[in-house]
Amino acid sequence: MKQFNFNLGSKVQCTDGQCGNLSKLVIDPDSGQVTDIIIEKGFLLTTDIVLPITLVEDVTEEQIRLAIPSEQLSRYPIYEVTEFEEPAEVANRQPAAGVSPLGLQTVTEPVAPMVKRKIRRGIEEGRQVIEAGMSVNNSEGVVGKVDRVIIDPITGKISHIVLKRGLVISNLTIIPIAIMDSIYNNGIFIIATDQEIEQFPAYDPSLNLIL
Repeated sequence: MKQFNFNLGSKVQCTDGQCGNLSKLVIDPDSGQVTDIIIEKGFLLTTDIVLPITLVEDVTEEQIRLAIPSEQLSRYPIYEVTEFEEPAEVANRQPAAGVSPLGLQTVTEPVAPMVKRKIRRGIEEGRQVIEAGMSVNNSEGVVGKVDRVIIDPITGKISHIVLKRGLVISNLTIIPIAIMDSIYNNGIFIIATDQEIEQFPAYDPSLNLIL
């Protein structure tokens, strides 16, 4: 069956010509469906625009075709990310006791560990984002980077993710969505060993089929 192979970074065509590049996909974590695409518009000063997946008319290896002219892009939300740090929640945190050089007991307030958070504007709360180059990890470490996302055009759900593996000589490997455990701020965690990943098929860009 033909799939929609979203090549992250590919050109996006509006009805009146090229209008940006595909940078991200927005998914509903509960259903696994892609709800929106995010396109990067501009060159030096770029703007990320969130568009509903229903505007996509066709997807090829080289481009994505939308059903609207470029002048209508301004009607849609702008995607922005704000990063900040905040103290992590530590259960039953107690002051730390120590002994001074004079033998006197001292009590110091423990330093709260900090964690990085992201606030995403322009997409519905609770949605998750997959972007080009996103790190894919398993229990053994980093296994590759996201290159493409493959979607079933009938259900709208992600069926596979294509990994770019290797540094000097890279190859593309297809992994099923069934082994994806979670998406977090900076990556994707999968439940497969390095040895198991080696058994998954290579992705052939000349084909638009997943067998």
